[in-house]
Amino acid sequence: MKKLGIFMIFMIFLAGCNVDANSFVIKPAEETMNQKEKKAVHNDNILPHDEIRSVMIQYLEWYLTARKFMDAPGPTDNLTEYLDTNLSSFEESVSHLVTERFSKDNESFIRDNISTNGTLTNGPKFDVRFEVIENTPSKVIAKSVMMPKYFPETNETEFGSNVYLTAIKDNDKWYIDEISYSQAPEDPVNLTWSELESYDLEYLGEIDVRTIVGFHANSNDYTKEETKVYLVKNPSGEGIVGITAASGNIVKVPEESLPDDLRPPDTIVYEYSMDEDGTVSANFEHNSTIKLKVGQRLEIQRIDNLDRSQFNARMLVSAGPVEWETTGGNQVLIGVKAGVTELTIIPFSYEWDLAHVINIEVVE
Repeated sequence: MKKLGIFMIFMIFLAGCNVDANSFVIKPAEETMNQKEKKAVHNDNILPHDEIRSVMIQYLEWYLTARKFMDAPGPTDNLTEYLDTNLSSFEESVSHLVTERFSKDNESFIRDNISTNGTLTNGPKFDVRFEVIENTPSKVIAKSVMMPKYFPETNETEFGSNVYLTAIKDNDKWYIDEISYSQAPEDPVNLTWSELESYDLEYLGEIDVRTIVGFHANSNDYTKEETKVYLVKNPSGEGIVGITAASGNIVKVPEESLPDDLRPPDTIVYEYSMDEDGTVSANFEHNSTIKLKVGQRLEIQRIDNLDRSQFNARMLVSAGPVEWETTGGNQVLIGVKAGVTELTIIPFSYEWDLAHVINIEVVE
């Protein structure tokens, strides 16, 4: 009886399988046609990645249309009257792209921006980043990035943002239903260097440092976090600045945080003093040569205690590879390109016979 029971279980198991008589290998039963049809229908209802991107491009179409709408009023137009008269028509013109809810949610945004003569100048960059977060037959969510806008005249950037776009399906048509944003420190963007290459900056390396990455959630105060920072040549001056991975904003990088090979050379100090008869003494001999590297500083300090209004001295530097920088009451020369020039100290402004001359050679 026990053997019969085992045999019956084995026969029941075989009933659910196909058996190859030659090799006696047990194979899973083939899917029924009904199962295949169900799976095919399910897959057909899920949008492939390229089609999701096409749906989300409807937001960019809305965005460009909104820009034209906001740019349309002239400088003498009554903006409130313009909006009251034309906003409904604008919303109707984009109703094939976005839901009614999206239009209502963005009414205040358009009113606030147009009332301050603002315009839409920055949108999500699908070519930089596009990631599908949710994909169902009736709803898709995609994540992109709002790149920080760069202002070369001030060497500043905005903070980059994550962008979340939601689209829903209604009567076989897809509509943008919602857009939301998030930033560091709560949700850092974590930009890669390849995503920042469009700024055309010279990459020098990267470090981890605690620096400004955004605003506190409940205030306008800056917040600092540990983040990767890409080191680049300062695009509007000398030295090195950083671009945070967390937000893409430009930050100053303390010299002590830089790798040894990127730290600027030590400052050379040139000290001189003048006697009452106009004789100049210095820690570098007359007609000697000081060598500077590009980016290196030569700080010039007068160290005597004579009355400067009575015992004045004039400094001249021949045009060439250095530039002046005034800092902390002392005067500083910075090497900016390879070449040779002269620094001349002239007692009483015109006593050339007593002048003290130093040659400055700047090397790469």
